[in-house]
Amino acid sequence: MKTSETSSGTIILGPHRCGTSLVTSLIAGMGHDLGGEIIPAEKANPEGYWEHRGVVENHNNFLRAVGRSWSDPLPLDPSVFSGTEATAARGHIKEIFDRDFRGKRLWVLKDPRLCRLLPLWDEVLNSKDVAIRFVHVVRSPIAAAASLEKRDGMRLETSFVLWLRHLIEAELATRRYDRLWVALENIASNPIAQASRLAAWLNENSNKPGQDIETLVTSVFRPDLLHNKATPDEPVLNDFPWVADLYRELSSWTATEDPSQRKTLDRILAEISTADRLMIGNPLAAHQSFQREERLVFRGTIEDFQRSTHTMRVEISTHRQETEQLRSQVGDLQHLVTRIETKHAELLSRSLDLTSEIEKKYIRQTEEFHEVQKNVQRLETDLATLHTARDLLEEKIRDKDQEITQAGHNITDLEAILGQVTSDNAAFEVEKANLLGLVKHLEQELDQSQKAWQLTSDTLNVMTRQLSWRITAPLRAIRGLLPSREK
Repeated sequence: MKTSETSSGTIILGPHRCGTSLVTSLIAGMGHDLGGEIIPAEKANPEGYWEHRGVVENHNNFLRAVGRSWSDPLPLDPSVFSGTEATAARGHIKEIFDRDFRGKRLWVLKDPRLCRLLPLWDEVLNSKDVAIRFVHVVRSPIAAAASLEKRDGMRLETSFVLWLRHLIEAELATRRYDRLWVALENIASNPIAQASRLAAWLNENSNKPGQDIETLVTSVFRPDLLHNKATPDEPVLNDFPWVADLYRELSSWTATEDPSQRKTLDRILAEISTADRLMIGNPLAAHQSFQREERLVFRGTIEDFQRSTHTMRVEISTHRQETEQLRSQVGDLQHLVTRIETKHAELLSRSLDLTSEIEKKYIRQTEEFHEVQKNVQRLETDLATLHTARDLLEEKIRDKDQEITQAGHNITDLEAILGQVTSDNAAFEVEKANLLGLVKHLEQELDQSQKAWQLTSDTLNVMTRQLSWRITAPLRAIRGLLPSREK
C-alpha cells in the first residue's frame, strides 16, 4: 500500500444486494468523503445506496451505449473497453474524479457495477498522487438471489451468474492492490468486531468527535433489514459447483486472504471462459439471444399482468358496489348522528338546569351550615359557662367537706372533754346541743350543695341528649373543644 500520497481512496466492490451499502456507510462514518451528490434512499434500500450519482449515471450510460445493462449476466467483450463509448465514459470519469475526489485526503467510492467496469478506471487506478485500496464484500449467493428476486423479479440462475461474474472479475482486476475481504454474514453476527477490523485495516478511527466504533455501528447498522440469510452448506448450491466453490473460497478469505489458494479462482475463471466460448461464442449474438428470451419472459409477464388486471377490475367493481352500500350506511349513520346530537343538546340543557339547582341547593346548605356553626359556637359558650359553674360548685363542696371534717374533729374533741368534765355536764350538754345544731346546719348546707350539683348534672345530661349537641359532636371532636377533666 502507498503511504506518501496526499489522497487515499477506498473502493467498495461486491455484487448487487450483498451489503456494499452498509460497508460504505461504515467507512463514510469513519471520516471518508463520499465525493458528490449521493443517490437518496428509497423503499428497496431504506438506509440509502451510498453511491455517487454521477458515477452511477456514467456507468449506466456506458452499458446502454454498448447494448448492455447491470442485470445482463453475459460476459463483456474486452473490445467494449477500447471503443468510442469507453473513451467517452473515461472522459466523464476523469471529470468527476478531478472535481469530487482528487486532492481529498480520504474518500470512498461504491457502485456494484465497478466489479465489471474497473477497466474504465485504469487512469485513476494508475494515478501517482492517489493510493487506491479495495474492500470486497461477500454475501451468500442464495441470500443475494432472494433479495434480487424480491426487488427485481430476477430468476435464481440469472442471479447466480451475476454474482459469480461480479466477484470473479473484481478479484482478478484487483490482485495487485491492497485489499480486504469482508462477509456480510460476519458483520450481521458481530458488527462491532467487524467494524473494528475494518477500521484497523484502514488505519483510521472515527474522525467525528465523540464517536467511537460502537456508536458508529449503532447509528448505521439495522439487523432488521437483513431479511435473507444462508450458509455455504446450502443444498441448492450442489447444483451450481462454480458458485459453491467460489463462495466457499472467498468466505475463507474474509478471515485471511491466502494468495496461494488463488488457483481455485483461476480454475473457475478458466472454466467459465471456456464455457463462454463454447456455449456463447459471439457475445453480441448471445446478448441478442438473451434479450429475445427476456422479451419472451416479459411477454409472459405482461399476459400475467393482464390477467391480474382483469381480476383487479372485477374486484374494483365489487368494491364499488360495496362502497355504494357503505355510502348508504354512512347516510344512515349521519342521520343517527344528527339524532344523537339533538339528544345530546337536550341532555346538556337538562344538565345545565340540574347544575343550577344543585348550585342553589349548595348555597342553601352552606347558609344552613354557617347557622349551625353559630349555634355550635353559642352552645360551646354556654357549655364553658356550665363548666365554670361546675368547677365553682366542686370547689365549694370541697370546702364544705373540709368544714364537716373539721366539725367531726371538733365533736371528737368535745366528746373527750365531755367524758372528762362530768361536773359541768349541763353546760356541756348545752354546748353539745349548739354543736349538734351547727352540724345539722352544715349538713343542710351540704345537702343543698349536693342538690345544686345534681341539678347542674341533670342540666348537662339534658343538653347532651339534645339533637344540636349530637350534630356538633364531630366539630367538638375535631377542634378538641371538650378536653377531658380528671375528677
